[in-house]
Amino acid sequence: MCIRDRYNDSYRFSDTGINNSFSDSFYANFNLLGLDAGIRMFSETRVLENKISLLAIKHEPFVKEDPTKRIFYLEGGLSSQSILHNMEPVSTSLNAISVFGKLDWKLLENIRLKGTANLGLGAITGTYQLHPQAFVQLKDFVELSGGLDIHAILPSFHQQVLLINQQEIWANNFSSIRNQRIYGLLKWKKLIPFHIGISQHSVQNYVYMDSNQLMQQYQENINIQQLNAGVQLKLWRIHLDNDVYFQNISSDKIRAPRLIGNHSLYYKGFLFKKAMWSKFGFDLRAHDPFQAYAFQPASGTFYLQDDFTTNWQLNLDGFFSFKIQKFRFTFRIMDILAPLREEFLFYQYPYAFEPLDYRLGISWEFVD
Repeated sequence: MCIRDRYNDSYRFSDTGINNSFSDSFYANFNLLGLDAGIRMFSETRVLENKISLLAIKHEPFVKEDPTKRIFYLEGGLSSQSILHNMEPVSTSLNAISVFGKLDWKLLENIRLKGTANLGLGAITGTYQLHPQAFVQLKDFVELSGGLDIHAILPSFHQQVLLINQQEIWANNFSSIRNQRIYGLLKWKKLIPFHIGISQHSVQNYVYMDSNQLMQQYQENINIQQLNAGVQLKLWRIHLDNDVYFQNISSDKIRAPRLIGNHSLYYKGFLFKKAMWSKFGFDLRAHDPFQAYAFQPASGTFYLQDDFTTNWQLNLDGFFSFKIQKFRFTFRIMDILAPLREEFLFYQYPYAFEPLDYRLGISWEFVD
């Protein structure tokens, strides 16, 4: 089986109207020649990927010639990548090959094994991934799962080299970034459903942008411990889903909240004598204060800052979705609490969201 994927990504930044006072403080590291005509940065990455693999699949016995649940899936093959990266005035072309595999095996009636593996060669030598998982069903209402994820990735192009106004801002020779994570999860599905999860994550050679807005690589090990607990409550057709995450990070090179909460209160079911299925309610997300990243638009990256600490952040979304036979409509108002704030809100590192927004969509299906 052959699969061909094309990937194209570009980043542009230009500012032709900056004044000297703003330039001196904000663009100091990116305007090495002291130009007052503005700053320009263009970067484009194109990837052409081809895959070839062999599959072995086994299903449960067919019922009336219809496929049933898959009980065994094994895939292995090769992937080739042709990468073209343009960053004024430098153009870089790379070729890479990786060996990959995937397993999904229902070993026994209540045990399932999954796993993925990948080994990079050529231009991506030094990258790898090994991610085995196991799922165990105890009776009908208890599920245990766990896994181990070991992988290494290369720093991005912009972490290795950056040119703005055709001037070299930095040129690094960073080592691959290595990660190891072990995790487990318990799900209870009877009476009051709940789940409890725990994970230990270690990172070596972490790449970050320091407070001087320069790329650095942290040689020491960073440990991240995370505890997750959740409960799903239901009264008639009223649902209350709750998820809470507590995490501890051993280094301030990674900035993230210690406590994160996700809560959803909604109605789900039929209305108007079962003529219309609907789901509507509210989503509440919250996290405790932390020193968030600052953003550098010239390089398109986030950097460390110690001058600003966020307050407790609350974000409330309202949503409504209904379905009439084959037609579905959805509408969501995001961040209802935005008018009550005076500061720009960072919901979740490292991405900043504009407050007070909405989303809507429709879908339909025709059948004869």
